[in-house]
Amino acid sequence: MAKHVDADIFREIYPGLRAYAAVVGPSEDEPDDLVQEALAKVLKVTSLAALEHPGAYLRRTIANLAANRRRKLGRWRGVVVKIRPDVDIDQPYPSDVSFLEILNPTDRAIVFMTEVEGRTGSEVANILDLTENAVHLRLSRSRAKLREYLSGEAV
Repeated sequence: MAKHVDADIFREIYPGLRAYAAVVGPSEDEPDDLVQEALAKVLKVTSLAALEHPGAYLRRTIANLAANRRRKLGRWRGVVVKIRPDVDIDQPYPSDVSFLEILNPTDRAIVFMTEVEGRTGSEVANILDLTENAVHLRLSRSRAKLREYLSGEAV
């Protein structure tokens, strides 16, 4: 019975999680891969029905996975450049939100949840396990950085 309830919960929150993963995760990764990996990690420990806020829990897990992947990708790129400086490692098909990659995954998550989903600073802080002040500060800095980048000024 719990599997049926988990499936219903997941079906309901999946579209939002996928959109979130698409923005927060590295552009090289498929959003579904991040969602699937996050779901697998959570289900190893507990059922979605047992969580008070399964969507928030999965979002935090996705943000953590995205940060880990970004670090690994950065190390890989550094190695490739050292070995083969002539190799172009930039993505050949930039996404329509690729400019968000100037922000780290946590800052992208904050921008996405506040600007796209309309969540309050308090809700975002709770989901990402940050203080509300930290969320507001990071959001303000991220907005300024994005404005600067999009206006063509150096970041």
